[in-house]
Amino acid sequence: MHVIPQSWAHLHILVSVFPSVGLMFCARVYIAGFRTRNDFVRRTCLVLLGGLALLSIPIYVSGVGSAADLSGNARFSKDAINTHYIWGMAALVILLIAGFAAGFEFWRARQARRESKDPFHLVLGLALVALALTFVAGELGFEINHHELELIVTIPDISTPQAWSHAHIILNHIPTAGWVFALAFFVTALVANDDVMKRASLTLFCQICSIVGVPTLCPGTAAMWA
Repeated sequence: MHVIPQSWAHLHILVSVFPSVGLMFCARVYIAGFRTRNDFVRRTCLVLLGGLALLSIPIYVSGVGSAADLSGNARFSKDAINTHYIWGMAALVILLIAGFAAGFEFWRARQARRESKDPFHLVLGLALVALALTFVAGELGFEINHHELELIVTIPDISTPQAWSHAHIILNHIPTAGWVFALAFFVTALVANDDVMKRASLTLFCQICSIVGVPTLCPGTAAMWA
């Protein structure tokens, strides 16, 4: 990536991956806990949502620093940077609200000292909205973060469509960042000896982390030729 020497931009790209992947994994595990009426699984997801909300701080700080670094570079459109900033702020605000709601629900469940009857639909809904907004912000910032992927010269019969590079960069976030969340869920399940979370974690390992590795590899080869 052309932005690696710029510490703010590098940090921004790295840390902004985790909310989108984490929200996707958390929603999946939460649904498993809800369907099995497992309060421990749901509370664990609430704690994770609160942690993801805290990532809004380094994401915002690194994003502002990145915008300042790139503002003087003629290769990047100010309109593109501003659009990415607006959608990114919307995603961070919803993420913070979801994290606050998750913390409140977790506190209320702890105070009740019994299995919670509240399915936390509000928290799940906010998390899904935040997930959608992070995807939109990420797509709008793709050309800014990965400007070096623009094809300058196309070689007939050799070059492949640029879309393969786009797909590869999106997919390879799931086996890497996703593995962190799946491992965290699995370790928590082992410590708590919770069978529902164990099965949900193994599902994440197999279906999401490992199986996604196949479509990650295929576009990677095509991206090399692009």
